[in-house]
Amino acid sequence: MDGLAGECGRVAVGNAGADVAALRKDFYEKAFGPAAAPMERYYERLNLDAKPLPGAALLHQCLDDLEEASRLAQGRPDVRGRLARL
Repeated sequence: MDGLAGECGRVAVGNAGADVAALRKDFYEKAFGPAAAPMERYYERLNLDAKPLPGAALLHQCLDDLEEASRLAQGRPDVRGRLARL
């Protein structure tokens, strides 16, 4: 998997009218399965376009998202492997 930007970019290059929101949803579901929701929150928190405020609060929120994702991904070594790289 190329990551969120790689996946959306790869599809959008071949389809200028691509639905980016649908591509993002598809990425989260395929990459993180049962942990898609907390991982979407994680990536959205770090989206620079949203101008996140760096600091301890952001770090704690991201860590909470990763912990929830890890719990939801029990029994999914593929997803747990992706989470371990974050």
